[in-house]
Amino acid sequence: MGLDLNSVQFLLHCKKKGVNFSQSAVLGRQIFQTSKSSIASKLTAEGLNPPALDSFPFADEFFHSLGAKKLLNVDASDYEGADIVLDLNEPLSDKYNSLCDVVIDGGTLEHVFNYPVALKNVMRMTKVGGHVISITPTNNFGGHGFYQFSPELFFRVFSEENGFEAPLVLYRELGYFSSWKKIVDPDKLQRRVLRRRGRPALLYVCSKKLEQKDIFSVVPQQSDYATKWSNYKEFGDSSSSTWINSIGNRLPLASKKMLVQFKSRYFKGPMFDKKAYVPYKF
Repeated sequence: MGLDLNSVQFLLHCKKKGVNFSQSAVLGRQIFQTSKSSIASKLTAEGLNPPALDSFPFADEFFHSLGAKKLLNVDASDYEGADIVLDLNEPLSDKYNSLCDVVIDGGTLEHVFNYPVALKNVMRMTKVGGHVISITPTNNFGGHGFYQFSPELFFRVFSEENGFEAPLVLYRELGYFSSWKKIVDPDKLQRRVLRRRGRPALLYVCSKKLEQKDIFSVVPQQSDYATKWSNYKEFGDSSSSTWINSIGNRLPLASKKMLVQFKSRYFKGPMFDKKAYVPYKF
């Protein structure tokens, strides 16, 4: 995907929040999708010396400005000069465990078919105390890669069960007048965090690895379903508590079909959930 100005701002924010970039692995050799002057301006604003960017549009020198003493570009091919050629569709050998202080996905994993395998590889490559950073599509990127992602995925994956701290998950749409939003964990809200907008949008994710765990030994589940299943086991009640569903449970089949149409037309909810998407300032 490459690094636009929002991505540059987010990576600088991660550094400010304590991410150690000393040994960095970057998935896909990243290129800039913004100008040299814009990058220099952002670095200067953070008190960092802008590099010459001789390798522009490649972003190697930018990562060195963030503190990377060792930079490894990881890709499935060496056509752009990757330092390590790996197929992330396949489980990596143990020699790649705890390889780096930070692994940065700037828009690569959505192009990898075996996404859970690839994500587990990334989590294994990260040292304890290190971070995973992901900048990835969420809305209106159909045709860009194999996948675009729900915010819930990252809350369920970067979890205590997998040895990670609860992630920072930010949302921003493309466009000059867009703004940053911090997404609240759906499990805390006990509902899905829906966003219905017309513009393409990205997620910006950062999570710290706290300890070595057997990643995905417990398969992540979407929180609202996990709650329903748990309630059913405990109380024998699989229905929602909403009044419209409770009415539907008592209706004949034809009426239920009408109710489904009614719900889909009039109960779509707002374009975004203001309690789930909270304004965020760097």
